[in-house]
Amino acid sequence: MIIRTGTIAALAALIASSAPAAQDQWPICASGKRTTCIVDGDTFWREGIKYRILGYDAPESGDGARCASERALADRATRQLQSLMTGPGIQYEAQGKDRYGRVLTRVVTQQGDIAEQMIELGLGHAYQGGYRDRNQWCQS
Repeated sequence: MIIRTGTIAALAALIASSAPAAQDQWPICASGKRTTCIVDGDTFWREGIKYRILGYDAPESGDGARCASERALADRATRQLQSLMTGPGIQYEAQGKDRYGRVLTRVVTQQGDIAEQMIELGLGHAYQGGYRDRNQWCQS
């Protein structure tokens, strides 16, 4: 097979233009169909698949929040996750599914594991599954 230099350059340009940058866009999820968006501080949709990040639990947003302070912290966690997910070099390591059908995944940025970053920022608690205190974010 003969490939001309111009063809290789055109193919390389096509691949570069179609490859996702850091990560396209990560809007905050709204109602309706979800394709790629951030649900809350530990859950996101990517290309129509729902993911739950391993290693930490973030406060519940919206109607799932048990108090105003949890809702406010959830908003901060959601925006922080959105910020972290838009950086370059994101890596995903799927680890099976949870009881809700979400893909459990470890997400790593150039700065390290997102779970560790969110915990360090006070926007999540370490979580490896099992029981958790649903009022943990509402206690002083």
